[in-house]
Amino acid sequence: MTSLSFKTNASLPESEKFMDQLVISSMSVLTLGGQEITMGALSHHILMLAQHPEVQQKIRDEIKGAAEVASLAFRGYLLL
Repeated sequence: MTSLSFKTNASLPESEKFMDQLVISSMSVLTLGGQEITMGALSHHILMLAQHPEVQQKIRDEIKGAAEVASLAFRGYLLL
């Protein structure tokens, strides 16, 4: 995304170009903003799971079941 921003900026007429530092700063803001949203969402989900142990157990069971199926599929692949 950063390289695309620099390429686009380079193709603009001189009067419309942004300073490189502005492009870099904008990319930093977008990246950090995305990380903040992700962190907030993960924190919320962890809190909800901590408050609902029955949901935690259901998720654990589902993951274990999926892991067993994947393990069986992988073992079958080894026998080919």
